Amino acid sequence: MLIITFHWSKKTLTITHLWSYRTSGPDPTPVVSFAWHKAPITSIEWHPTEDSIFTASGSDDQVTLWDLAVEQDDDEMGASMNETPNGQAVPPQLLFVHQGQKDVKEVHWHPQIPGAVISTALDGFNIFKTISV
Repeated sequence: MLIITFHWSKKTLTITHLWSYRTSGPDPTPVVSFAWHKAPITSIEWHPTEDSIFTASGSDDQVTLWDLAVEQDDDEMGASMNETPNGQAVPPQLLFVHQGQKDVKEVHWHPQIPGAVISTALDGFNIFKTISV
């Protein structure tokens, strides 16, 4: 079983750690730590058939797809991650960022179309499917 923990601050809520009961013990350490969303997370849903994949939406008007099974290659260790134009490091686990909706509230996997995601927002809903899931 995996547990996601969050960090709250005045301006942002970020996914900071992913914990696994398989690796817990007297001195547990997180499986992974990362931050991306710059506003409160509004919805998270695990993929219905892929245990390592989840989608998250946030008040920063983004829907993100994550694959926790992705690891940085040994050749890339110590090298900087890809960066956005504003200099934000892109974690290797981040598969896709969907933008363009205002005030995203919910995100769900489509029950009949594998890999398709449905997001609802103030200005309507979107249905999209990426090539990576």
